[in-house]
Amino acid sequence: KTLTFISRALLLSAGLFSQEKRTLESRVEDLLARMPVSSQTDLDKYMTEMTDIGLQGWDMICNRIIEPGTGNDTRARFVVESYSRYLSAGNNKQVQSDWEKQCISVIKRSQVLNTRRFFFAQLQITGEEPSSVFSMEYIGNPDLAESALAVIASVGTEKSELMLAEKLKDSNLQAAPTIMNILARWKSDLAVKEYITWYNIDNLSIKTAAINALAQSAHPGAYKTLASAARASDFAWDPTGATSAYIKYAANIGEMGNTKKMEKICREVLKGAGFDTGVQYKSSALAVLVEKKGIESIDLLIKYFKSDNLEFRKHAIALAEKIPGDIATNKYIGAIDASEPEIASDIIWMLGDRGDIIAIAPLKKLMFGGNINIRMASAEAVTSLAGINAADILISYLQSYPEIEEQERGFALYSTIADACLLYT
Repeated sequence: KTLTFISRALLLSAGLFSQEKRTLESRVEDLLARMPVSSQTDLDKYMTEMTDIGLQGWDMICNRIIEPGTGNDTRARFVVESYSRYLSAGNNKQVQSDWEKQCISVIKRSQVLNTRRFFFAQLQITGEEPSSVFSMEYIGNPDLAESALAVIASVGTEKSELMLAEKLKDSNLQAAPTIMNILARWKSDLAVKEYITWYNIDNLSIKTAAINALAQSAHPGAYKTLASAARASDFAWDPTGATSAYIKYAANIGEMGNTKKMEKICREVLKGAGFDTGVQYKSSALAVLVEKKGIESIDLLIKYFKSDNLEFRKHAIALAEKIPGDIATNKYIGAIDASEPEIASDIIWMLGDRGDIIAIAPLKKLMFGGNINIRMASAEAVTSLAGINAADILISYLQSYPEIEEQERGFALYSTIADACLLYT
């Protein structure tokens, strides 16, 4: 009787397990059959179901990810990626951690390169520190290094930074450019010596990554290499981007408070770069100076208002709006009389865009001066600054200058005011 009871119990247990397994398989099949969904509401519903089926159900779905060309795994891939994004947007850290372990487990056991890359991509979406540490093991794998580094870059912990910096000490490291680009994105200064070592290797992609990492590090030890590289290029374009990196370094050290050295670098580029080969670098250096030094850079900025190079001159005048306040506005107004009509007109338009009403009175006077371009620019700037209050002065302007060009400009400006008045009333 005892043996009979045990046998029946075992049969019942086996039957229940088989039924549970069939039930889980049915739930998995039903979930996959619903993919892809057509609404966010449905997606949320089935992602909740994904959580409910647990580790065993996850395994069933992950095992459906197969090598391309051997079958259709579109539904399984959709579920997996949707679930990664769903968890990354939520606050269920325990489930997210369990899913992270699941993805790591698949990468470890799979022999299919495409499948492993796919699950590395899931770690990139939803992974935390364990994913970063795990991915470090694959930096030396030529087929998976980029996928692994993408995960490390997305996690971005202090431990990751330390480990990547340490990896750069390996002179045989194939992934050095990617690692330096990641560290540059983090503005890391932990491997400045290694950046310099890699920069001195005769390989363009390595040099480019290294010089960018040096620029972003803002480390005093990077200055000599960056300066030498920019000077060697004559502050013109070169494949490594040496001059751009030098200016970027200046901006970064300025951000950290070293404005004295920043200014020295920017002035060196402004002086050394030629208009034919480096006007973009002159413009960038001036922009950094104005951004970081503000009103202290205004005299230098106004000097460049008169540049013979049209592109650089326009850039300098456009930068004037970066320096706010009445002191700057008055200096710009003062620069008008000392400038050729074409340049003066550009300064006047800038004052109109600037929005400082203290410019209205002097610009009204210029509306009745001797140069037609200055008059028209002043009329436009006054209208921009004074709005409907410019009506009377525009009428006087139209009465004073019968030339077709000025009449057309004046009436166009007056029409703008009239339209505004109708809207206001």
